[in-house]
Amino acid sequence: MVPISLGIAFILFARLAVVSKSIRTLQAQLSIFILIWDAAELLRSLLLLNVFTASEPLQLLGLEIHTAAMVAFGVFMLSRNYFAARNPDNQAPQWLAKETTTVQGTMKPGQ
Repeated sequence: MVPISLGIAFILFARLAVVSKSIRTLQAQLSIFILIWDAAELLRSLLLLNVFTASEPLQLLGLEIHTAAMVAFGVFMLSRNYFAARNPDNQAPQWLAKETTTVQGTMKPGQ
């Protein structure tokens, strides 16, 4: 049952990665990270279920794929932080910076 669930998750996140408009979007980056992680977990679950024999190099391959997923996640987060720091005005996106109604009245962004 676990390999089937992981296969479905792989298909869904592959679709999300393809549908995203750019590799620089958070959706694409997280989808790619989860695809790599899913591949490692799928291999591990197939080895645990004895679907095929687990040689030593094959066991290490899952660990290497998992490590690659963690490195990719770190690179994505560092690149997002780098590009956010390069934003000259460092303001919140327009959709996030809208007026909020409080008990005392209306509060504008930056107050």
